Amino acid sequence: MNKFFLLMIVVVMVPKSSGLIDHFHVKRDHRPYFFFENFGLLTGGKIFIKASNVLIDGQELTSFNESDFPEGKGLGFYIKIANIDASKELAKYRKTNGPCILSTPPKSDELKYNLSTTNNTQSFQYVVEFEEMEGSYNIFFVNCHKYTVSMMLEVTQYNVDAHGLNYLSAGEAGLPTLYDFLVVAYFMIVLVWTIGYLRIQREYVNKMHIFMTVVLFLKGLSLFCIAGFYQSIKKTGHSSGWNIPYYIFAVSQGIMLFVVILLIGAGYSFIKPYLIDRDKKIFVVVVPLQIIANVALVIVDEGSPGSKTLSTWSTVWQIVDFICCGVILIHFALSLKHLRESSTSDGKAARSISKIKLFRKFYFVVLSYIYFTRIVVVFLKSALPYRAEWLTTFFTEAATLLFYSFTGYKFRPRDQSPYFNLEETSEINSEDSSLVKLGDSIGSLSL
Repeated sequence: MNKFFLLMIVVVMVPKSSGLIDHFHVKRDHRPYFFFENFGLLTGGKIFIKASNVLIDGQELTSFNESDFPEGKGLGFYIKIANIDASKELAKYRKTNGPCILSTPPKSDELKYNLSTTNNTQSFQYVVEFEEMEGSYNIFFVNCHKYTVSMMLEVTQYNVDAHGLNYLSAGEAGLPTLYDFLVVAYFMIVLVWTIGYLRIQREYVNKMHIFMTVVLFLKGLSLFCIAGFYQSIKKTGHSSGWNIPYYIFAVSQGIMLFVVILLIGAGYSFIKPYLIDRDKKIFVVVVPLQIIANVALVIVDEGSPGSKTLSTWSTVWQIVDFICCGVILIHFALSLKHLRESSTSDGKAARSISKIKLFRKFYFVVLSYIYFTRIVVVFLKSALPYRAEWLTTFFTEAATLLFYSFTGYKFRPRDQSPYFNLEETSEINSEDSSLVKLGDSIGSLSL
């Protein structure tokens, strides 16, 4: 397991993106088009694109003549202005098999710029002068003739507010305030949890409560770093190093949360002080996959948006995440079925079954949390207008806060808790061999 954590630390220490002043290195790319950036621009906002060291089929752009590029050259930038994310715009256009999109006159919601053969370094800028031109600016590089292209790209985008330049997209303007509030909220929760429960009720504290406290601390630290990240982006256009500790804390917190959910589902420290073989097998398979998935998604998030493998890796590792969640939920459903069958044939098992019924609320909440954060939020993000993109983060963090609050309240350390009864499990193991089988079934419950 240590190797996985070492891998996690290494990859997050090599960030690619620096903020809303971005640099992209295109290497020997022959795709007809690729999307590499979108940004919500308001009146006074500006977009600046600089292409340098442009190579076409391994030769400098200046070595070509204008006549070498038919249909109005067909090599340059296309910008679609929309109210929502339009990163799939050109995929629809190519299905029509029409002329090169750069060779047609631009519409009112389009900007087009063909590269010239007169200079190997070229720039293009646009300022939003009218309210009618506000929107989400989706930037594509178009290569209609499928040349092998290499170049360096610099993209700078910003809005203007009362304090000067603001390098956050219009839809992200509310994120610094939101994260500042969440930092305060989580550290208040940590304070209440530590003093109100761990200290005052310390005779009822077990290992799971310590793990839960670690998750809260990591969450608070990750929020503190992401708040600093957005404040830095807003003022300078660069992350100023905030992304490195953020990814370390965020990935660690995500993995720890998954481990806590698995342990609670297995009844560890609540129903029994040990893990059976089935539990260990689930940990061996699912937890490493979750670690790899989280690390891969960090790499995807920090990679160049126009990368050839970006969408493929993103899809693959999101599928891995879904598979992990699905396996655990199916395992839980089968275990509950086994418990119900056992309860009808053994009177002593009824007491244990009544305890498991209380866990059903927890599993239902976990299922709802997974469904909301993995599915609902994705559809919500694609449907929201560009000014309201911050609501995706708000709903995700609100769901996370409610989930943490529910879990902490239901499994808090207290006297005569219906969840804490390790002695009963011991009794069952020693008095009745048939209930040992039931104990194993209880232990096999996972998320």
